[in-house]
Amino acid sequence: MESDKENTVLEEALGALREGKALTSRQRKLVRSAAEAAIDRFMRDVGISDPAEFTDEDGMRSLSLGSADGIVLVEAEDDTLYLHAEAYVMNLPSDQELIVPLYRELLELNLTMPGAARFAIRRNAVVIVGIEELGYLRDDDDYARHIHTVMSYADAVDSDLVKRFSGTTRKRARA
Repeated sequence: MESDKENTVLEEALGALREGKALTSRQRKLVRSAAEAAIDRFMRDVGISDPAEFTDEDGMRSLSLGSADGIVLVEAEDDTLYLHAEAYVMNLPSDQELIVPLYRELLELNLTMPGAARFAIRRNAVVIVGIEELGYLRDDDDYARHIHTVMSYADAVDSDLVKRFSGTTRKRARA
């Protein structure tokens, strides 16, 4: 019986989110729990039998796809809840002459990236990040598509970007 009541409150909360209305504390908690459950289902679908093993105390989940390592979490800012997916691509080059060409490449790649995913810089690393309001995600397929887009794009581009931008432009003197 409690489950039916929670489902009704959750549906009301999701409707309120879609309409841009503020949520009560209980509604926010239910929406967050439902979103985290959708992330866990995605993780199970991609072969992680126990998502709790890859979840920290703040609810951040770690996962990998091919050569890409990433994180997924539900973030709150004021009354808005977001699905945040992020994948590591590479460290920024130590050779300063490669920074501008890398940034230009990343900006050009951003033009063709699908969905909400975009290249970004976090500290000294290039990442791909996708952030979406939970009110726009309708079902598990939307969560899966969002997470998979970020992770698969990072997996597709990381090797090439590392190869082209992690070296040096300086010639070494022959001994």
